[in-house]
Amino acid sequence: MADLSCGATCAKYLLFIFNFIFFLAGAGALGVGIWVLVDKSSFFDLTKISTDGNVEEAINAPGVLEIAAYTLIAAGALTFVIAFLGCCGAVKEWRPLLITFAVFLFIILILEIAAGIAVAVFRAKVDDGLKSFMQKTLEEHYTGDLENRISNAWDAMQYTFQCCGVESGADWSNTKTWLNNENWAVPPSCCKAPDWPDAFGKPVVEKLTQLACMSGDPKLSNYNTGCYTAIQQWIVARATILIGIGIGLGLLQIFGIIFACLLCNAISKSGSQAV
Repeated sequence: MADLSCGATCAKYLLFIFNFIFFLAGAGALGVGIWVLVDKSSFFDLTKISTDGNVEEAINAPGVLEIAAYTLIAAGALTFVIAFLGCCGAVKEWRPLLITFAVFLFIILILEIAAGIAVAVFRAKVDDGLKSFMQKTLEEHYTGDLENRISNAWDAMQYTFQCCGVESGADWSNTKTWLNNENWAVPPSCCKAPDWPDAFGKPVVEKLTQLACMSGDPKLSNYNTGCYTAIQQWIVARATILIGIGIGLGLLQIFGIIFACLLCNAISKSGSQAV
């Protein structure tokens, strides 16, 4: 063990405390990333924007939020390993481990900055294209069949967000592929559902159908509440959380790099590096 100065000893213990906080932050990032993927995950299909208007390609491509969530999950998992390296390097006062720790932190910091820039760029794309994409899927691809991926996403979205259509239930009069558009003004998923704990599926559709709101009566349905605003608010809220956690992790990583470099320098000056 190196005979460190008072300042270097402080840096050592600060680095150890930092890594404990970093470990907890990694656990939080991992949890939030998983939460974003699981929470209302069926609506990711309608937040994927295709640059050429090809719905099939867009529906099979990873969405902006999914990419950010997966990045956060990867960063959280790596944080566990890196925090362990940092703790061992600080306790053992071993420069190679501390240098490895600092390099890994720097690489993750660069990746997080790149991911943040990508999310900022694609967020503008989502804002510009989301409404037209929703209108296209509703008018040309919704059939009312739950086996149809787009139909299932639309119904699940309307049921969970308690909304109807893109801007209102009037949008359903424009659909070309809906099998029941001659009999109903809106799908059953537009009904004002009680606070049912049931996850969306065929049993829920049957219960909604019994509410008999398909005439579009605003008293029985969410006819006047469009889904575009609800989805946009949902995306922005989660994107803000992801960005906030990313900034927090970035600041922690900068401090970690500084503490690791200070400790490495102190160990080098002490001339008693343990190899």
